[in-house]
Amino acid sequence: MMNCSNPWGNFSYGSTCSFHCPEGQLLNGSARTACQENGQWSTPMPACQAGPLTIQQALTYFGGAVASTIGLVTCGTLLTLLRKRFRQKDDGENPLNPQSHLGTYGVFSNAAFDPSP
Repeated sequence: MMNCSNPWGNFSYGSTCSFHCPEGQLLNGSARTACQENGQWSTPMPACQAGPLTIQQALTYFGGAVASTIGLVTCGTLLTLLRKRFRQKDDGENPLNPQSHLGTYGVFSNAAFDPSP
């Protein structure tokens, strides 16, 4: 945030500005600057930067990371169990499965569809 005083008009010789940052941020640079005779400011414009994390913020971020990791591990485990379940050897009880052996291996024929009468 910037607060300026301009005795001769907006941002003219003699104008001064002070700067401050919102709560939780740090001012990187000078808190005051003035417009000089040559039209240049006495110091570069500062910038606000995020301050160090508080203990509460650090614990919140850490807790979120732990919860995400647990969720990923749980999801991965469930997917692995489902994959294992669907890859189990066919027991022949599913007649819609083209690989079913119907309990007996061999060649079967159906007289109703036999092309040679």
